[in-house]
Parts: sequence; C-alpha cells; structure tokens
Amino acid sequence: MKSGNTITRTKPRLDDDLLGDQGECLVLRCKQCPKKDSRIRLDFTVDEKKKILVNGFELYPSHDGDLDPLMTAIVENKGVNATETHEEAINYKLSIADVEKDETEKIELIDIHYNIHKVGRVTVKEVPTVHMRLIKLSTEELLIGILSTKEKLAIFYSRATKWGKKIVRGRRVPHWNKEAFGNEK
Repeated sequence: MKSGNTITRTKPRLDDDLLGDQGECLVLRCKQCPKKDSRIRLDFTVDEKKKILVNGFELYPSHDGDLDPLMTAIVENKGVNATETHEEAINYKLSIADVEKDETEKIELIDIHYNIHKVGRVTVKEVPTVHMRLIKLSTEELLIGILSTKEKLAIFYSRATKWGKKIVRGRRVPHWNKEAFGNEK
C-alpha cells in the first residue's frame, strides 16, 4: 500500500559547521485530517548541536513524557481551485530507544519513532510513523542520521554507524540521500 509520502532534504552548506547545518523536511499525507487528503509539514532540525526540534518544538533529549504531547504543524489542503495552508495542533506519540553504543569510538545510536495520532480535534490513524536514527557523539552533539517513513531501514542503519565513525575521526561525509548510500564503500 502506497502512502504518497514525499521527503525533501536540505543540502549542507560547505561554509558551515557540519553539526550545525542539519535540517530535514518531511511531508506526510493525511487522508483523515479535518479537511480530507491534507499534507502535514514537519521540519526536523538540530538546535545548539544537542537538541532535536520538530517545527521548533523540542523532541529530544528532554521530551518530558507527557501522555499527550502537543505541537503545531503547517497543514496543506488541496481544494478544487487552490491550495490552502494553515497551522494546526498536532498530538503525537513518541518512543525512544538506545540501539547501539560503540565504546571505542564513543558514539551512540538512538532510534526515535514519532507518530501523529491527532490533528486538530480529529483522531488520525493512517499517518505514517516517522523513523529517525540519531548519532550521538562523545561530546553529546547530535546528528540526524536517518529520517524516513519506510519500514525497511536495516541496510541504512549500518551506514549510519560507519558514517558516525568517520565524523568522529574528523572526515566529512556525503549528505544523507539515496545516491550517497549507493556510492559509499
């Protein structure tokens, strides 16, 4: 079953610090939103090299474990004659798990699963879960390794570990995209 998701990625700027220029935009299709067949825009960024934000709201590390966390997102509704955008309250569920630690390189991989379950006052069930793999360096700095809605990411996870080690050693790595995954040895 195709969900109609699109992923847009920002390009790193060569004049900026590698850890400070990360940003990813994810647009999720929401068939059950208040206005049918909407798109929800989520902007994932690294703030102060140590926090993950979604649309300006802190997601990690200090997510306070609220039962019903709240944020806002831009929702785009396609009408017959025009496209309308507006801000909407979003309720979500979050699960965080430490996946792997490399004691030699002093890096840690962290998985985050982010699932929207309410848009405005409407409960939604078919919005895809966002899967994020973070790389945490020994300095506590964070990198967004993988951001996707796809279920099968096992092949990419090994790349995240390998690239995290290269970053620790001071080498620049290709931007996270499908072309880079295929060309990396």
